[in-house]
Amino acid sequence: MHSEIQQFLSQKRTRLSPQTVKAYESDLNRFCAFLQDKSISEVTAQHIESFLKHIQDSSVVRKNAYDKSANTARKLSTTRSFFKYLHRNGFIELDPTLKVEPIRVSNRVSEFLSPEEKQRLLEAIKRTATPYYIERDMAIVQTFLYTGIRLRELVSLKVTCLDFEGQCIKVVRKGGDEDKILLPNEAAKFLKAYLEVRPKSDIAYVFVSKRKRVTKDGYGISPSEVYLIIQKYLRKAGITKEHLGVHSLRHTFATDLLRLNANLVQIKELLGHKNIATTQRYVHVEEKDLRKIINQL
Repeated sequence: MHSEIQQFLSQKRTRLSPQTVKAYESDLNRFCAFLQDKSISEVTAQHIESFLKHIQDSSVVRKNAYDKSANTARKLSTTRSFFKYLHRNGFIELDPTLKVEPIRVSNRVSEFLSPEEKQRLLEAIKRTATPYYIERDMAIVQTFLYTGIRLRELVSLKVTCLDFEGQCIKVVRKGGDEDKILLPNEAAKFLKAYLEVRPKSDIAYVFVSKRKRVTKDGYGISPSEVYLIIQKYLRKAGITKEHLGVHSLRHTFATDLLRLNANLVQIKELLGHKNIATTQRYVHVEEKDLRKIINQL
């Protein structure tokens, strides 16, 4: 099965981002290990369902049922894509995933930071960050808050992607599409301050770490490191909302745009969404804002 997986991934590399392909590879390698020595022609819907149950039962590190079901649903999505490819290219006669029931993932309301909490987060960085990391960590957080950039997009940023003159950041979106993120002056200020003290080397990535995440372009900070950085400062700021993390900063960006009277279409474009229904999950209206509106009647 390893050979078919590599052929499938080679095809995906032409259309998808490296991060998405890496996630596909991780899911399929785990699926392959679960099946042990079975060939692709031997795999049945029952094998796939057993694998998904194994994923669901072994996700002990995840906090809640939403995270478990979302993780399992992603594994099923990857498996469906793989077997669809196998069937379309004549490797198998029947696609076993067609008999597998979809996994229901309930909608979860993601948290976001209020203006006061956002200020507390920034103050926590100023107060507690070490001199070695303060410019880097402030640049990371401000880039999230002022651009709405995704975690994977941020850790993949290279110095050549920063266009200060054109006031934009070049990124590869989900699905492998190249795009530009508008770069506000405030975010640019913190990025420039960080680049002034960034270790001088031939590392291609903007954000670097003492821990070496080796790639063909050198080493840069990893997604897990950024996650831990954000969690650390949220904790030091005394912000303890449930489900608060890196992605919440993207929700905060969208909600701030709504406060500034941006419409959904504008927010959709700034977030890089393809579907406006996705954008609707990112905007949050607080009761005090609703009260302010009705008091104007």
